Amino acid sequence: VAQRRRQLRAGIEHAQLARCTRSITRAGLADTFVQIELAVDETGAVEFLNVIDTDLPSITARCVRDVLAGVRFGAGAAATWRERIDL
Repeated sequence: VAQRRRQLRAGIEHAQLARCTRSITRAGLADTFVQIELAVDETGAVEFLNVIDTDLPSITARCVRDVLAGVRFGAGAAATWRERIDL
């Protein structure tokens, strides 16, 4: 899980996340988060990625989820875990 977690953190496109949250940042909302649950198989394919908790509006949460779904993982051990990402 630690290896997969590092790959997730390294693969996040922060500029795209900033575009997702631009409108709520302009509105003065800060300290937002999204908690996801995901599974990655041995080949690096994402089996599922679900937003399980967030304080974001639904449209923004979908945008953030799409950015996170774009992270590419290398081959390695299969893992399933939950991750909180502070935005």
